[in-house]
Amino acid sequence: MPYFRCKLHGQNFAHAHKDHAAAVNFYAVRWVEAFTDELAAREALDRVTRQIEDNGIEPAKDPHGTLEVEDVEEVDGDGYKPSHDAFVFY
Repeated sequence: MPYFRCKLHGQNFAHAHKDHAAAVNFYAVRWVEAFTDELAAREALDRVTRQIEDNGIEPAKDPHGTLEVEDVEEVDGDGYKPSHDAFVFY
């Protein structure tokens, strides 16, 4: 099965930290096995959505809050399995 690197970008998410909420943006990369790039993108979106909800980060009420896949690239995943999923907040 093909292996894909999916780059995602989240903008205007709300994160409560020490009694105040702040808008945060982030990038994430997810490595996904899927039959097509469309299925890989959907799986990456689902995975990131679950992970941000598990960490108390929610889409802001602002209608401009977004989570989107910016790029999906098929890669040679033979033998490569990333050890963890990470976020880069800014």
